[in-house]
Amino acid sequence: MRFSRAASVVLFAFVLSASAASADRPFDRSSLARISAAWDQHAREFHVPSYTVEVVTHSHVIYRHSYGGRDCAARKIPNSSTIYYIASATKPFTATAIMKLAQEKKVDLDAPVKKYLPRFELADARASETITVRDLLSHRQGLDSNKLEIGEAFIGGMEDDKFYRLLKQVQPRGKFRYSNLHYTLLGRVIEAVTGHRWSDYLQKAILSSAKMKRTVTSAAAIHQDTNSACDLEENGNSWRAATIQKTDRTMHAAGGLGSTADDLGRWMQLQLNEGRSGTTRLLSSASMKQMFSPAAEVGTQFFTFDRDSYGLGWYLGRYRGEKLIHHFGSFPGARSHLSFLPEHDVAVVVLMNEEDPVFYFVDAVASDIYDIALHLEPGEHWNKATEAVARSRRKIAERWQGFRPLLVSDLPQLSAETFYNSDWGTLTLAHEGEFVQSHIGDLPVPLYFNPQTKELGAEIIDAKFTAKTNQNSVIFQKGESLQLEFHRAN
Repeated sequence: MRFSRAASVVLFAFVLSASAASADRPFDRSSLARISAAWDQHAREFHVPSYTVEVVTHSHVIYRHSYGGRDCAARKIPNSSTIYYIASATKPFTATAIMKLAQEKKVDLDAPVKKYLPRFELADARASETITVRDLLSHRQGLDSNKLEIGEAFIGGMEDDKFYRLLKQVQPRGKFRYSNLHYTLLGRVIEAVTGHRWSDYLQKAILSSAKMKRTVTSAAAIHQDTNSACDLEENGNSWRAATIQKTDRTMHAAGGLGSTADDLGRWMQLQLNEGRSGTTRLLSSASMKQMFSPAAEVGTQFFTFDRDSYGLGWYLGRYRGEKLIHHFGSFPGARSHLSFLPEHDVAVVVLMNEEDPVFYFVDAVASDIYDIALHLEPGEHWNKATEAVARSRRKIAERWQGFRPLLVSDLPQLSAETFYNSDWGTLTLAHEGEFVQSHIGDLPVPLYFNPQTKELGAEIIDAKFTAKTNQNSVIFQKGESLQLEFHRAN
């Protein structure tokens, strides 16, 4: 593509100019300013609403760059103090909180989870007694549950009785499987040990100590801040607020932070300084070494990044053969990238207020920066990202081909009512003008109708479900294995 070749020429010229840079300052601001013009060009081509970048070493900020519009009208320019929702990039913070409690002898990483959570019971009785806090930190026992993870991250209202009832249905896989459930359990461990909500403890013990003054643990704090990024989705040639938005009920220890490029730059410096933030030591070098040591084998690739293993709160892998420690986050309308090359004293933060179809944009920007830091010719990451955007757009366009939003007149028997499922929660149907609107708890569930085939469908977190209704129930079906059946509430 002409666009990708042009950007690569800019990057290659910069790589040559950077080759004489010093080890502790691998590139200078003026050089990064030249390559950032290529990022903006890619952002316009991909249709990215806004993003912000910060590059740091252990001692200083090398470069900051922002682009686009951060508000729902996509007009207000972001900066390094703009709060973005960071989703699963929260996990290293929760892991750090657990490590701090371990340092203080309040948590034993190798003790059974049941020591701290007496109600911890799985489908496997032996695993219920033996799975440890370290197992949760490293995802190495593979606990996952659609009902729990979707319930906590999207629907809300996950009270303890329901949580522990659903937990009893979870069968451990006995091997690595990344899931939010491990970290929402860790949030409950924090609460059991400290007597405070995980978010309050994180704010006091971690964020305040690291001087992360604009990092927040509630959705309301993000939405109400005058310098925050609205989570967006494409709407033709423009954007609109993402259909799915975070609420306070869906912020949790696996993905419950909003933060800024500046705050996250300080966070990455803490990693490069082995647990120190300025003159404050948050964790010991020994604790940091544990976090950055392999605890579970992974053996996959994410975009241009090899993932060899998972430590305690961080993926451990390689970029172009060089050791890379990283964690990313994604949610409708949000993508975050946190990574660093410890042996080259450079860390990268990239934040964006859109997810699909431009998912890999943040990772391609980081790949550019690391190519520069390593004095390598640019790789094929922009071509790879461009292909991914095209695939995603095709998938989105095809998902509801032949369908349109459900009208009240399409199914006059489907009145505004409430239905209930003990595992999934409350389904509400409402008439808003000529359209039927649907929610499961805090999760919007758009309904679609095919006038030709009379088929009814539902979109649940970017997945297409068929839908069937009668006087007493609404059933959503995906394939043969996943069925959500809601019955009329009495």
